[in-house]
Amino acid sequence: ALEPADFGEASSNRRAEIYLNVKDNNRSTFEKQLEGKKEQMRKSRDGDKEENNGI
Repeated sequence: ALEPADFGEASSNRRAEIYLNVKDNNRSTFEKQLEGKKEQMRKSRDGDKEENNGI
């Protein structure tokens, strides 16, 4: 079936969004805490480099 390109793109983006939300909700608290610690370590290691790079 043919559908307008923008409609198709929007619906697939929406599906991806829903999938990511569900995946995130299914992750354990432990994984989230671990990720938070890694992020903090990375930030403290990088200092303010990322601000200068505009990332």
